[in-house]
Amino acid sequence: MIPTVPSPFCRCIENYTGARCEEVLLPSIKSQTKGDLFAVLLASLLLLGVLLIGTFYFLCRKATIARTGSSECGAH
Repeated sequence: MIPTVPSPFCRCIENYTGARCEEVLLPSIKSQTKGDLFAVLLASLLLLGVLLIGTFYFLCRKATIARTGSSECGAH
């Protein structure tokens, strides 16, 4: 009993709720914060950007080598 509260009162430990702490709060996907979701989205976009830049770099490099190689062959 707490003197300022007229009825019995329970202080529940983490993940429990209710008048007598009889309900268990199970963690769920809905409890993820917006910050966590934003971090995952940002990391995914960054990875996608790096992959796209890498792909364009190697395609351009391959095209440059092919052009240089053909002109060298014609000069000999």
